[in-house]
Amino acid sequence: QLDPGSPLACEERGIWFLAGTATAGGCPGGGPPLFTAVPLYERWITGITREAYFAETPPDPKEAEEPDDPTFWGTPQPPADPGVRGSPKPTEDVNPTENPKPSENP
Repeated sequence: QLDPGSPLACEERGIWFLAGTATAGGCPGGGPPLFTAVPLYERWITGITREAYFAETPPDPKEAEEPDDPTFWGTPQPPADPGVRGSPKPTEDVNPTENPKPSENP
């Protein structure tokens, strides 16, 4: 069973950070623990402590890599024949022969 305020620490690409603090629960018989997400309160914590440090999650190395080959991602191709999607509304005249008349103001 967790004490209120117990940390929920996570590792992201080799760096540990505080992701949450225990709020309630955590066995025996009480179900899984409930955590409060720390990032939602960073501004408040910083305002209270003035010495808090919040490290940023490091960027994903896979996102930083760009392939040398410019055709790696490919070029999106439009469909050969997109066709007509849906159908005309029953009140819609698909072959108008004259200009529509303006409606009167109510």
